[in-house]
Amino acid sequence: QAVSMIETLQTGTIPGIVGCEQLEEGFDLQILSLQRQDLDLTCGMINAVGYDGHCSSLIVSLPAEG
Repeated sequence: QAVSMIETLQTGTIPGIVGCEQLEEGFDLQILSLQRQDLDLTCGMINAVGYDGHCSSLIVSLPAEG
C-alpha cells in the first residue's frame, strides 16, 4: 500500500478500484471509480487493520518545494 501511495503521489494518477462497478445513488465521493483519474495530490493516508484488531495509519506526503 505504501509503494502504491508513493507512486500515486509521484504520477498524480489514482488507479481505479477493482470491483467498484456501481455506486449507491447519492454517494458523493467522486474519486471512487473503475477508471484511473488524474489528480493534483500532495499527500495521502493509508489505513490498515490487523486480524487481531490493531489499527494503524500512515500519512505520506511529497517533500515541500522551496
